[in-house]
Amino acid sequence: MSRSISLLILVSLTLLNGCGGGESGPAAPPPLVAPPPSPVSLTPAPAQPAAGGPGKAKKLPAAEVEVSPKFYTTRDFEVLPAHANFEIAPPSETATARSSDRLSPAAGENSSFMIAGLPPKGVVRSTLKLPSGFEALPGDVTESGWPKRIRCTADGMVLVLIPGGVTEVGTNSGPADCRPQHPAFVSDFYMDIHEVTVGQFLDLREQLRVNDKKLIAAPSNERAEQNQPALGVSFNLAREYAEARGRSLPTEAEWERAARGNGSFTYPWGEGRPLWSRHREPGQMDPVMSFHSDVSPFGVFDLAGNAREWCADWYQNDAFKQALAPDGSPRRDWTGPQRGDPVGHHVIKGNPRGWELWARSHETMTKGIPDVGFRCVLRIGSGAASSLSSTAAP
Repeated sequence: MSRSISLLILVSLTLLNGCGGGESGPAAPPPLVAPPPSPVSLTPAPAQPAAGGPGKAKKLPAAEVEVSPKFYTTRDFEVLPAHANFEIAPPSETATARSSDRLSPAAGENSSFMIAGLPPKGVVRSTLKLPSGFEALPGDVTESGWPKRIRCTADGMVLVLIPGGVTEVGTNSGPADCRPQHPAFVSDFYMDIHEVTVGQFLDLREQLRVNDKKLIAAPSNERAEQNQPALGVSFNLAREYAEARGRSLPTEAEWERAARGNGSFTYPWGEGRPLWSRHREPGQMDPVMSFHSDVSPFGVFDLAGNAREWCADWYQNDAFKQALAPDGSPRRDWTGPQRGDPVGHHVIKGNPRGWELWARSHETMTKGIPDVGFRCVLRIGSGAASSLSSTAAP
């Protein structure tokens, strides 16, 4: 019996150890161990000069410079309300020196972006001939070949090119005679960069007295500074000056085109409040081009402030209702109503109480108004173009 039990125990042990001649089963593989890192040879940094001592500090590579990120919130862009309708900024010599740099509207009748650039220096050669008495100034020319800035040799006035296109004239929210707002198309023309000055008007007056034995009335502010706008000049005298200098008075559509630009803005500077370099209020008179914020997208100064200005159009209260063709399309180069109502009254633009460019007033053509002056335009069209070239001195 004990022998049987021993044999049974021996068989059980054999089964527990498995078959294979009494050898042990395969051992579990050892765990993987990452190799130790290779040693890195470091070169000691050169000794640095003591603080405040001679020598320059070592310049760190860009990758080693720690930059603290700037986090912006909506408060960084918040515009707080103000009680005044303008802001005053200190004068800037840089801004004054660069006042002739402009953002030029891109080509097209209703462009939505501007092209920034400095005017190139040197001789300008255009592919079109300017009328006699005008010369191109150094700078850009348009794709069609017109120089963007010219000078009248008779009075020295600089004129800027106003590209033809459609602009909105008037408003739908102002006085009855400013409504309705409507599109108007005008062809290319040049406009005086500022109002005709006291000095320029008196020069013509003296020329007429000496050469033609003709005496015309002086501006009401003839004793003012020579670079003040000539004021108190009647429509008839303003027109006579323009014709004597080879130019014309602008139509109301041309005036608003030059002032409001492709964007048909409410103000020359856009839609926001003006930023003046010093105090300014409507009706205030200053030397021309005194405020570099009062400049239109095309580079024309003092269309919101300074003198009010004569336009060529006869005045009528419902003129803007006549401005559209019967089919509702804009008229091309419309010159306004056929007669004035009141009789003899012409349109006056500029310097309203709120600086709005759509504002208009009127007065009889024979009367000089103390705060009314004028500026001129030079119209150019396909009929004035020539294959000859014009060259301006550098």
